Amino acid sequence: MNPDTFRTLSIVPTTCCAVPSKWKPLRECLLIFAAYLLLALLFTYPLLFQFTSHIPGVGGDAYQFYWNVWWTRHALVDLHASPYFTHLLFHPSGVSLTHHTLSLMNGLIALIPGLLFNTTIVFNSLVLFILALAGVTMRLLCLHLGADPRAAFLGGILFAFSPFRMTRIDAHLNILSLHFIPCSCSFSSNHSRHPVKTGNGFSPVVRHSPRPP
Repeated sequence: MNPDTFRTLSIVPTTCCAVPSKWKPLRECLLIFAAYLLLALLFTYPLLFQFTSHIPGVGGDAYQFYWNVWWTRHALVDLHASPYFTHLLFHPSGVSLTHHTLSLMNGLIALIPGLLFNTTIVFNSLVLFILALAGVTMRLLCLHLGADPRAAFLGGILFAFSPFRMTRIDAHLNILSLHFIPCSCSFSSNHSRHPVKTGNGFSPVVRHSPRPP
């Protein structure tokens, strides 16, 4: 080939692996979530190696929340009934679950996976998801408040895997679900001049746990 040909050739940058700029925040968020998910697997060791046969903790109320996950799917999908009432307790009259710590939002999150996997896998996946999501939301709050990205990531770790949360991992799934709080704080800081809207920002947390721990 004539050497002059190389002088006239232009390099066309490849775009097959390029990520559009509008997707970069989403990709970063997914990578951060994956990092917190790996930490969740580490903090719950050896759950990963007993994922299909065991649940975290030593029993106690963990069985209740395990039942909650199963019952929410069973009531909505199989019975086409409200999960806030069951005939499986205090049979045959049944009992209202209105004041029971049903943790309905967790049950709804687990609804579709519950159609594909058994309750043990779904419950363990839910625990890991809640832990990782708490880290993500706290990191975003720290960034929102002006923290350095590395400090924000550390803040997510301290919040997601704090001793308070890890001691609740086997007993109170509703209390473990604190990922709404950073979101509510961020919402409140953006609407601090509107007290009515600010108050509504905490409503998911209140609705998620109908009674105090």
